[in-house]
Amino acid sequence: MEPFTDRLPELAVNQGGRIIDLNPSIARSAGLLDWDHRDPFDRMLAGTALEMGLPILSADSAFDELSARPSWPGRAWVTHHQPCWT
Repeated sequence: MEPFTDRLPELAVNQGGRIIDLNPSIARSAGLLDWDHRDPFDRMLAGTALEMGLPILSADSAFDELSARPSWPGRAWVTHHQPCWT
């Protein structure tokens, strides 16, 4: 990973991604989530996805517990090269 760290933002954009800044609103949402999952990194991912209305691309089914949130597209995962929205 080390050879690419300086180029991560560029690589993300070139692959259709975007860099989202962590802000106080996202941090607050992550901290206040009514979710038994305590992993702080997953909570930051979830808080960001919920605030931005973006799906989470993850194999971790723990995110499915958040799927009932209004206007959140949920978790996405690719199985057998087919997009699978859960």
